[in-house]
Formats: sequence, C-alpha cells, structure tokens
Amino acid sequence: MAPFSGREYGEMIMCYVEPRGNAREGLRIYVERYPDRRHPSDSRITYAYQRVLENRPIVPNRESAGKPVRSETQERVLDLVRQNPRLGTRTAARLLRRNHGARV
Repeated sequence: MAPFSGREYGEMIMCYVEPRGNAREGLRIYVERYPDRRHPSDSRITYAYQRVLENRPIVPNRESAGKPVRSETQERVLDLVRQNPRLGTRTAARLLRRNHGARV
C-alpha cells in the first residue's frame, strides 16, 4: 500500500489538533471530512503529529530507508566537509556520488 502523502498527513494533523490532541476524535473528524479516502489509524495520526514536534520529516524518504551507510562512505563525506567547512553533508555526499558513482 502506498504511503500517505504530505498533504494527507497535514490534514490528519489538522484533524488531530482540532479536538486538542484526542487521536480517536481526530480520526472521527478525518473520516467525516474525507469519506472517500483511505483512513489512517488513530496511532498513525499521533505518529504524524509527534514527528512534527520532533522536527522530523512526516513522509519518510523511502528510497534510502533501511539502507545502511558504509563507514567508508561516511569517512569520505567527513573528510570532504573537513576540507570545506561551509559545505553541507548532503552536498558533500552528492559530490562524492557524482565522483565515485553508485558505490557512495
């Protein structure tokens, strides 16, 4: 089953906060408001809200989820960032990927 979209998660959160954080009531509101959609569990709504509070992405990045980063790759990224302190780790990883292909 496809994951919920960012918009769906946003609407779940709006339904969650309306009854002041009561997940079951938030789910009832969501089902009433969006009857033609698939419906999350009340725990899924709470999960989405918690991720916002923790400043984490609500919609997980599925393409890299579960893939461990090799220590060799971590060292390459750290070395590049040490050489260029203003360079972000994502940019460093992108540069390394471009220079070393799919192995990074």
